[in-house]
Amino acid sequence: MAYFFGAGNNDVINMAGIGSAPTFSVFARFALTQAVAASRCFAMIEDLSVYGLLFKTAASGSQRMAMAFTFSGGLSNVVRWDSGFTAGTIHTLAGTYDGATLSLYADVDATAKATVAETHTPILNGSQAFLIGNDLLSPGDSADATIYEIAWWPSTVLTGAQCAQLGGGDATGIPLPGNYWDLIADPGDLFGGHNGVVTGAIVAPHSGKNLWPLGSAAKQRGEQ
Repeated sequence: MAYFFGAGNNDVINMAGIGSAPTFSVFARFALTQAVAASRCFAMIEDLSVYGLLFKTAASGSQRMAMAFTFSGGLSNVVRWDSGFTAGTIHTLAGTYDGATLSLYADVDATAKATVAETHTPILNGSQAFLIGNDLLSPGDSADATIYEIAWWPSTVLTGAQCAQLGGGDATGIPLPGNYWDLIADPGDLFGGHNGVVTGAIVAPHSGKNLWPLGSAAKQRGEQ
């Protein structure tokens, strides 16, 4: 299965207290419910005042994908890409930060769709929660999408080729993420132990094959 997050409500999966990292990679596979000019959240790291990560669509009719984070002096430069993604189509989005550049990759393209120079360090805060599908500070920014899987690599920077490989559904040889939510039957974290608490989001039909696990854990939990 997967999880469906509605529009403009409090739907969220919350993995409390995961914290941020000085460099990172993040990955999502999803299908937007509708193509509208709205802010939608895929994955966030935040508490009630600070963002360690924003991974979302911005309020743009071109389905503008965006990623940023908060550092000690404010919000980092935001990397943006006008995806043009349409309603109901499944896509992957990967974001990386290597301490010098924020980059966005999509689907099977090994070349970054967009980059922006950024040299600040994300705020590290053990009270920050990793959220799927919403924003604590703006809970009306729920994903309005079906989200099939989310992966988070703290302190690991994937290459463009690796992001493209993941976009093609192949995790062979890719470093295991620090945290991975396959969202198949529940919001369990297969690798990092930060299991989620679901508010509002509902189970939806699965589509395609998720990247992990390589063993039987998810099969026992209802992989389809």
